[in-house]
Order: sequence, then C-alpha cells, then structure tokens
Amino acid sequence: MTENHLHQDNAAGSFSHAEDALPAQRAVHGEAAHAESRARPPRVLLARLSPVAAVGMRRMLSEDGVEIVGEESRPLAIEALAREVAPDAVVLALGAGGARTLCDRIRLAAPDTTVIMWASEENRMRIAAPGTSAIREVAAGGLADLRRELISTQSPTEE
Repeated sequence: MTENHLHQDNAAGSFSHAEDALPAQRAVHGEAAHAESRARPPRVLLARLSPVAAVGMRRMLSEDGVEIVGEESRPLAIEALAREVAPDAVVLALGAGGARTLCDRIRLAAPDTTVIMWASEENRMRIAAPGTSAIREVAAGGLADLRRELISTQSPTEE
C-alpha cells in the first residue's frame, strides 16, 4: 500500500501530493533549506560549566549572535537535552569528572553535534566533531578559539 504524503508549498499556500513535485522542485527546496541552515547562528548547549564560566560564556556567545539552546549540569539531563534540541555544539566542561564518557554519550544521543570539551583555565579544548571518532586537541583554548570552533560548526563542508 502506497502512502500519500501532503506537503505545503509555502509560497503559494497550497497543498499537493509529494510525488507530484518534480525532482528539480524538490532540489530547489532542499538547497533553500540547506542555505537557511548555514545562515542561522550556531545553536549551543552549555554543559557542566561552573556558574561563573556559564555567565561569562552566555554573555560572550550571545554578543556573537550564538543561540544558547540550554544549560544543564546533570549528566543524564545533558544527554536527554542534547537528544531533544539537537544543538550544533555542546560546550562541556573538560575539568568535570567523566567528561570523556559524557562526551561519548552526547555523541550517541545527538550524532550531528560537535562536542567541545573546554578547560576553564582557557588553555585547551578537545573537539569531537560529528562523523569521526578522533578527538582534536586545541592547545590555546581561549574564548577566541572557542568562538572560531563554534562558527565552524555552521560552515559547509567541502566534498
């Protein structure tokens, strides 16, 4: 049995069967959605940061146009929130016990999310990008480096 799906053409405000759309029309809609996702600011979840670090991070990231989609300190709640909101990145306190294990759990819950394990001393970061098992170490790890990593979560990848 074939299931008929209806979709709305937002420009015309009309509904049609999805199979009636021409492949070229579908491609144009797909490209527009992809361009829109690149144009929006990175969506970030803050995890296990100290209260002082969280306040500074929220202020700094908000000034840069980054959307803070949540803040959580409890590991199970972080994992659930990452699954629910699917952020572009999670900034996770590196000094918190079990950070690497929590990083792995976040990556399972939200596989398209970059996890940035950030040292409160701002001297290093570890970045777990989607689609790779490698963890990249960044020696500096200051706020400028963190900004750069967050912006790169929105950059299109070259094929």
